[in-house]
Amino acid sequence: MFTSFFNATNYFDRPFLERDGYAVKEKDGKLTMQINVLGLGKDDIEIKIIPSRTPNNQILSIEGEREDELFGTFKVNQRFTLYKQMDEYVASLENGILNLEISFVEPVVPDVKVTWK
Repeated sequence: MFTSFFNATNYFDRPFLERDGYAVKEKDGKLTMQINVLGLGKDDIEIKIIPSRTPNNQILSIEGEREDELFGTFKVNQRFTLYKQMDEYVASLENGILNLEISFVEPVVPDVKVTWK
């Protein structure tokens, strides 16, 4: 009964990490995110990159709010910690889903020489 659910091959071959309101996939050094922002338009959504206290980390903040006379207030507030330096992102909005494609800067590893005493 539990064999198929816990089968590592099936579980880890899933294309997206799915959570409430968002899905994430990393492929070829790019991160693709799909975030549910149903009820919000492009002008209602603010995407910010916030420096983290940890070096080389950034926080991707997605916030949005819109008032509707019939349905009330629509709100979304998602934050994601990025463990690499972001190079750029491309955003699109389609059918209530915010699509983000994020590319990262390759980390520079310094050439450190050790001197023995």
